[in-house]
Amino acid sequence: ANGYYSLRYNTTGNNNIANGFYSLYSNTTGSNNIANGFYSLYSNTTGAGNVADGYNAGRNNTTGSNNVYIGYDSAYKSEVTATGSGNVFMGYQTGINNTASNNIFMGYQAGYSNSTGTGIVAVGNQSLYNSTGSYNTGLGEYSGLSITTGTFNTFVGRNAGFHASQLNNATNSMALGYGAYTT
Repeated sequence: ANGYYSLRYNTTGNNNIANGFYSLYSNTTGSNNIANGFYSLYSNTTGAGNVADGYNAGRNNTTGSNNVYIGYDSAYKSEVTATGSGNVFMGYQTGINNTASNNIFMGYQAGYSNSTGTGIVAVGNQSLYNSTGSYNTGLGEYSGLSITTGTFNTFVGRNAGFHASQLNNATNSMALGYGAYTT
């Protein structure tokens, strides 16, 4: 542990690396975690096998395991308790409201509004930003931005699924190409 109050409450957790002010602060029994950055994995208590790199990265994670959080405020927002496992979040404020498992969010605010949706892949700035449904895929900047509760959708290309006419609760739809949308 390197940093003021890093691994402060650790009791039996082992093989942890904490580097930064308050990193892995609340950890008690979680093992095999790597926290690098101020407040990284701050709330983690029993989660294991997590990697967090960046200021506040993974700060809300409490019991989730096998997550990767890279970037400033990745998976961090006040009053959100994250328990999901198997997530990969890379970029500023990715997965900031997420409490679910098995999601991949990459890019500035990708997957921003998701709280309980699972099996989501959002790659690109604000990809699937408003989506809370499960099993959606957005590849490209602003892809799927108009989707809110829809499930099993695929949006590929910049602004695909980001249109005033895009059905926000679409299910089993696909939009391919710049500005394409489904109704």
